[in-house]
Amino acid sequence: MSIDKEDFNSSNKDNVGQPKTPPKERCPEKDVHVDNSETSAANAEKGGGDEEEHKYETRLSALRISQDFSAGFDATGQIMMVRAIKPSKSRFFRTWMDPDMWEKFWMLTLDGSFEGRETFVVASNVVQPLLEIAPSLMAIKMIVPYIYFEGEVSVWPIRMPKSDGHLDTWNQSAMKIAREARVDWIRLGSNQDIKQYTAYPARASEDRTPDWRGSTPESVYDQAFKDCSIHSMDDPVVKFLRGGGE
Repeated sequence: MSIDKEDFNSSNKDNVGQPKTPPKERCPEKDVHVDNSETSAANAEKGGGDEEEHKYETRLSALRISQDFSAGFDATGQIMMVRAIKPSKSRFFRTWMDPDMWEKFWMLTLDGSFEGRETFVVASNVVQPLLEIAPSLMAIKMIVPYIYFEGEVSVWPIRMPKSDGHLDTWNQSAMKIAREARVDWIRLGSNQDIKQYTAYPARASEDRTPDWRGSTPESVYDQAFKDCSIHSMDDPVVKFLRGGGE
């Protein structure tokens, strides 16, 4: 589904009874010699040595970290899934370089989820009715495409100032950091005392260029909101907000 930008922009898991293995036996330090000759001999007599080794390897297999940096992309490298969510506080990200390509939309954000979704873009013809039904859930937001160091793409909805120009410090700092992340790899933080987000620039990989796989902001928006847009008062989300159920 292609989003009509002009339309949207026009309005604003016990091992019971089994003793636990001490950590040093499970994962001994390299310079510690552990004499397992008696244990090995006993296991050999029982024929259980290979079995124990297999169990250990199986446990390790569950701990291996995936090196698939193409998650979220299809076989051709095109984006498959894009989430509308603020950046993780444990990962570094960059935003789309040209802020003129960032787009503003009227957004409806639910306190909980509806069919697994929380954020929806709203067409201009439905804005006023939704402002009357659920004004606290409606806001104009700047949708900023961003990409994690590993290659996963998402969009960051940042609230824009209200008609009186007021904007809370959280969103003021979010926009500032989004602009900084155009040229620097940033990890998001927060300061509850002053009620704003903070930025932690990366140092070791600051020269790495984001790989957007040929994607454009428009294609990112289409993937982010293809199933999360409201075009009429007959939309299930609108009926839900009006107390009519799904």
